[in-house]
Amino acid sequence: MPDHRGYITTTPLRKSTLRDINLPLVDRLITYTDYGKFIDEIVEKMPQLVVQDEETGDTSLTFKAQTPTVTNKNGEGMFLARDAEETFIEMNAKLFQSSILGTYDEVFADPAKKITYDRIYDQTPITYTDPETGEEFTYTPPEKFGVFYDL
Repeated sequence: MPDHRGYITTTPLRKSTLRDINLPLVDRLITYTDYGKFIDEIVEKMPQLVVQDEETGDTSLTFKAQTPTVTNKNGEGMFLARDAEETFIEMNAKLFQSSILGTYDEVFADPAKKITYDRIYDQTPITYTDPETGEEFTYTPPEKFGVFYDL
């Protein structure tokens, strides 16, 4: 099997297409234990989710991640994906390298899921020192990663 690691991009879904066919959109947090194995397993078990660029050989997934992937020091990772046709529910039943953690509401309502979320997404405040002024400032990552504004 070819090595697809490092070549994964996502192919955006056209919003107008989704709107035209009235598919419900659900944002789901997807976790995995090893990114390379996760991608290899998708390629092997769910090839309908993979597109290979004939010119470059790069592999793209046919779903769109809504956030960058966050990975902890142990290699566990997570991303938020927009699920239009319950693709991830189908994927979760076939794959061993990933699981659906849930929607943000589900994760924050369930203490066990929140522990997993917090283990992968570090929200520890980070203190920086401005090299020009010597002034320190602290950045605290938001509770929901990849969210710029939450209503």
